[in-house]
Amino acid sequence: MTTNPLRILMATDVPFWNAATGAEQRIHSLARFFSRPPFHFKTFFVGQVGPEDHLRITDGNWDVTFFEHAKPPEEFLARVKWYVDAARHQIQRWLNRGKHESESEAQDQGQPLTPLTLADYRWPWAMDQFRNLCQHYRPQVFLSEYVTMAYLLDALPNPEQVHCVLDTHDILHERGLQFGAAGYLHWLDIDQVEEAAVWERFHTILAIQPHEAEVIKSLTRRPTVLCVGHAPATRLGHLDHASAVDADEHDGLLRVGYIGSANYSNWHAINRFLIEVWPEVISLDHIDAELVIAGKICDWFALRSPSGSRAEAFEKVLFLGEVPTLDDFYRQVDIVVNPVQFGTGLKIKNVEALAYGKPLITTEVGAEGLSEAQLSSCLVVPHLREMADQLVDLCQNPSKRAELGQKSLLAAKQTLSESVVYSELAEHLQNSAKRGFQISPSQ
Repeated sequence: MTTNPLRILMATDVPFWNAATGAEQRIHSLARFFSRPPFHFKTFFVGQVGPEDHLRITDGNWDVTFFEHAKPPEEFLARVKWYVDAARHQIQRWLNRGKHESESEAQDQGQPLTPLTLADYRWPWAMDQFRNLCQHYRPQVFLSEYVTMAYLLDALPNPEQVHCVLDTHDILHERGLQFGAAGYLHWLDIDQVEEAAVWERFHTILAIQPHEAEVIKSLTRRPTVLCVGHAPATRLGHLDHASAVDADEHDGLLRVGYIGSANYSNWHAINRFLIEVWPEVISLDHIDAELVIAGKICDWFALRSPSGSRAEAFEKVLFLGEVPTLDDFYRQVDIVVNPVQFGTGLKIKNVEALAYGKPLITTEVGAEGLSEAQLSSCLVVPHLREMADQLVDLCQNPSKRAELGQKSLLAAKQTLSESVVYSELAEHLQNSAKRGFQISPSQ
């Protein structure tokens, strides 16, 4: 006797099929899991796509319904432009600091500090199309990626028959406070009360790490809160020992790797690393080391070439830019660093490094959300001074690199498989469907 698959409809504005940024990786892995029996998975995508997107969607066999309105709300477009311009301006100021302060201050005075709000995401046209899609597809589960898609709850034709799930990725009001404290702008203006009110509208909330699950539980009464981490796309353990550890020693180079998207937290992290840590490594005798930087973060470095004393930090640095696959990055590096100083959520780049069997050095902020087994397989430092010491030690100690790499693979096999990461969520959704879901979200 066969049973009908559980129909899941996800709404997102993240082009997850690219699997490039941490957010895209997270959604891609979750979508891949739900695209197999006993589930049937469909995506409602809000945003612009191009020919390359359609190719990746076809190659990935994704079932995607697009919403591309010819004229999004003008206020939304204006604020998105503000965020892009503000990001570019703030990075440019870092590159130019100390040279043109008066000019920078004058530019700041004209900067309209009006980030996006949840109201800016509420598109009536998207709601109409989403409602029509629901009437045709009849989802049993609605999966909202971020609180920004939560307004689509109001477009569900039969909410009492749909299990509404929110995948948070981050606690955004905490993330905004951390960015502000570090002197950076955050893309969404949201406070604790507003975010908690959105959480209350869902039946189930997915937190990406245990601390955030506890925060959500403390601020809500109704939803079931599950901790659902990340299962990396790599086949755990498929890299042999020679490729997993010290893969590039044959050419005489020891490669240290960093991969990241173009957000403020990553920009701040890699620049502090270049200033406070990297000079210690390139000054080592008998060690020929190279820093390999990959991802959209490389775009910021293209704004201007460093000069003077700052140029010294860029010695022996290779900028790969965006890579076709994670394999293309991790196969090139021997050690992975994540010197992140602020930011919420689970740091996807850390989990990926473990899955690829790489020795990992990260900060205490970067280690947030890692399990005990994962923590025991990497080096966690409180400050970048300690990161420099640990990285120098690793560069000089091949046996320690090999040991950490083996521990990383073991921890990954124990904690990062799909069956471990997603089993509780899958059981929760299936059990609710068997019982018959008849509780509508609060209005």
